[in-house]
Amino acid sequence: MSKIYMVKIGIVGNYNVGKTSFLNTYIDQESISSQLSTIGVDFRHMIYNYDNKEFKLHIWDTAGQEKFANIVRSYLREVDVIILMYDITDHKSFVNLDKWLNEVEYQNKDKKIIKYIVGNKKDMEEKRVVDLKILKNFCKNQDIQYSETSIKDIDSINLVFTKIVEKINESLIKNEITLKTFHNLETEEKKEISGKNKCCIIM
Repeated sequence: MSKIYMVKIGIVGNYNVGKTSFLNTYIDQESISSQLSTIGVDFRHMIYNYDNKEFKLHIWDTAGQEKFANIVRSYLREVDVIILMYDITDHKSFVNLDKWLNEVEYQNKDKKIIKYIVGNKKDMEEKRVVDLKILKNFCKNQDIQYSETSIKDIDSINLVFTKIVEKINESLIKNEITLKTFHNLETEEKKEISGKNKCCIIM
């Protein structure tokens, strides 16, 4: 039986940048605008097959409000990939990418993490306040890939995860990262279900 690679992906960013809608649109493959903010953390998963490998993506959606900061920090530990999201119509959400990046790196000091920046709500171009040149310079300085997305353009969201999996696979081949593996998907899913209520903060 072939190995299944487990990948923990965290999505961070300011409140109301669209993290939950982004994740739900990807998982359900239909445009879903969430009116409810994440309380603490929640996660969903997706199986992704690439280069004759099977990746199970555990994607963690985190709250952007400061009052949940301690909870979010604890779930940023041991991530394999981090998606840093901002809203192209909200300059402060872009400025705060540095804060989120520093927090992720602090929680994973001895581990190489794949980082990816997403500028969300690209369908609101007329309200854009974050110039693409500024974004490109930021990503170049940090050596991070980026994309712009919208829940109205599912392909733009799918592309993010395609690029992430490509980078994961490349890093595995180069032995730059190590991922947890297992062989029995059914057993792993039972463990996941049993732990689901423990991982999500309900208030």
